[in-house]
Amino acid sequence: MQYGFVERRSASNGARRWKFVVRGDGSNGSAGVGAPSIDSVGDIVVGGARTSINSGDRRDSTDLFVVKLDGRHGTERWRYELHDLTRSDSAAAVAFNAGNDVFALALLASSYPSPQPTYFILKLSGSTGSLVWRSALDFPAQSLTVEPSGDAIVGGGSAGGAFTFARLSAGTGTRAWETLVPRPTSAGLHSFLSDMGLSPFGDIVAVALGGDTIGMSIDGATGDPRWLQILDRVVRTETFVQPLALGANGRVVVAGQDHDSPFERDGLVYELDGMTGEISRTEVLKHAAQVSGVAVGPDGDIFVAGRRAAPYERATGFVTRIGALP
Repeated sequence: MQYGFVERRSASNGARRWKFVVRGDGSNGSAGVGAPSIDSVGDIVVGGARTSINSGDRRDSTDLFVVKLDGRHGTERWRYELHDLTRSDSAAAVAFNAGNDVFALALLASSYPSPQPTYFILKLSGSTGSLVWRSALDFPAQSLTVEPSGDAIVGGGSAGGAFTFARLSAGTGTRAWETLVPRPTSAGLHSFLSDMGLSPFGDIVAVALGGDTIGMSIDGATGDPRWLQILDRVVRTETFVQPLALGANGRVVVAGQDHDSPFERDGLVYELDGMTGEISRTEVLKHAAQVSGVAVGPDGDIFVAGRRAAPYERATGFVTRIGALP
């Protein structure tokens, strides 16, 4: 049996304060939990999928769930679930707005006779978990964020080979705009949006992986593309990573593996100008076999985490600090 869980640990010594577990139905049930989101009062929301079993025909399906937890004690405040024995549903991402209402990126896929995925954005009341609105998307959504006014920003791919971004009204879920960004040939047919965030200027910044890594920026107010930058030396990162970080000064940082290094054993960090997309600098991390995440501190310093593997040596975890540009 596999189960999902959320833990809170002490910042001072790492001791576990509480653990919340999500399980699937039945003796062989399973559940998976995505990355948590924390609201302004410290409560936590997670989303994911848990198995439900139809005892009549023994077809298995998964139910989408979103759970809000008390941040202090880990107790469940409310739960929202979608039950449908003919589908496999999941919540791929969750986010809060300033009023602590919850947005969830939902994938609904028919489990019989063949998968037919559809994508939705759900808005749930932060106090009760009740559904406020549900808005269908006509493209495979992969990333979700919420901008300061409370509108939801969602990004993904499209059948036509472009990257797609849309802004949904906080009040009704209607689209303020939708825009397509043409996919460069070097990006590869299987490229996908791996990470997305909001710059201090209100622009949307996203990174796509697969083939060459692509950095891009969209005007948050109008949906107009601002810039696109091909980062041809970064070929991949680990599957579950955060390759993008945004600094308070608008700098964009992207990290991954260096295509030009032997066996792709070196890591590489790009720093871009947030207004133009121009590359400000690159930093090579020797023997960084796997780059798992990047962050920017309040002073502009860059922190990169991953796994280091020098030739003929045991692999070890690492965190590297790179000083800010003057």
